[in-house]
Amino acid sequence: MKWWTAPLLSCCLAVACFGQSSGIQGITTDESKAMVPSAKVTVTNVATGVGNTTETNEQGFYTVPFLGPGSYRIEVSKSGFASVTREKLQVYIGQIVRADFVLKVGDVLGDHLQSGQR
Repeated sequence: MKWWTAPLLSCCLAVACFGQSSGIQGITTDESKAMVPSAKVTVTNVATGVGNTTETNEQGFYTVPFLGPGSYRIEVSKSGFASVTREKLQVYIGQIVRADFVLKVGDVLGDHLQSGQR
């Protein structure tokens, strides 16, 4: 075996693995189906507790790329709306999971956001 075969093979395998990227993406709207820009989206790996945070764009779209396989919790929040959480969203190698959210208008009471219940 030539000396350069092993490093070349390692590089090829690394490129192939990067092509297997996993992630979560979706759209956030309100109850009237209007897009919700600048909503905070936090994706947390349930097993490790490691989280990634992003914001929705002007069209309410978000994406969290480069996730490892596992179970994830997603929380979406924005001032004036009740937070929404989705538990145990399973991500597999090479899979882009779609997770859309509908935010309900909430009442802000103190530091807590309520979903219309008092």
